[in-house]
Amino acid sequence: MNPGSEAPWLLIGSGRLARHLQSYLSQLGLPFLHFQNWHRREQDQEGLLKACRLASRALMAVADPALPKLINTIQSETEKLPLVHFSGASVFSGAHAAHPLMTFADELYSLDFYKQIPFVFTPDESAPKLSFSEVLPDLPNLGFGLAASSKALYHARCVMGGNFISLLTAWTQKGLQDLQLPAHLADLYLHQSLQNSLHHALGALTGPLPRRDLATIQRHLDVLPTAAEKNLYTAFLEVYSPQLRQQLEAP
Repeated sequence: MNPGSEAPWLLIGSGRLARHLQSYLSQLGLPFLHFQNWHRREQDQEGLLKACRLASRALMAVADPALPKLINTIQSETEKLPLVHFSGASVFSGAHAAHPLMTFADELYSLDFYKQIPFVFTPDESAPKLSFSEVLPDLPNLGFGLAASSKALYHARCVMGGNFISLLTAWTQKGLQDLQLPAHLADLYLHQSLQNSLHHALGALTGPLPRRDLATIQRHLDVLPTAAEKNLYTAFLEVYSPQLRQQLEAP
């Protein structure tokens, strides 16, 4: 299908994801309408339905709690309009789920970068055999199917892998500052650690864990100043090797 061969798409939302989707569709040259006035405090239902009647499908880039009402509002007037939401953890009857496996910063990305983003796709229960490319034609991105029952677990692991890295990075930088060292001192180390992890998985680990150096691990636990830090260390130790943690706790 060629861009512009059917009615424009409708993009609903005004948050960060909506801004990125607006940029992506614009760079692709796809015709679309952008409806921003749908949020918790003020909802232009008449304007929304007018835009829906002009569109071939609706992309709902709004927060999860707002989706059920939005879906019901659109379906009340435009029953056959394909609806797509972008929640990673939830499914909603009447809409397909296409979660972009990417973190979206304030700055917008290039067209080449947007094209590389994979989507994890769960079709609406009323049309379980539809594929990502059928629901969102003209997008060059790859789509990977996922059962509705697995979405929450999938999203939990994405959050742990993505957001927890940010928390650990910020915690490391603050820890250096607490020791009167520059926060950026660990930038190269953290950057290379992530690169090594992407290429070598657990083979990228260095230090006392792969060496099974119980004395150093115990010294770390002794000097960490808060219970939260100690619990975090032992939780990662448990994930890496339950046997190692048992050896550490053995009398």
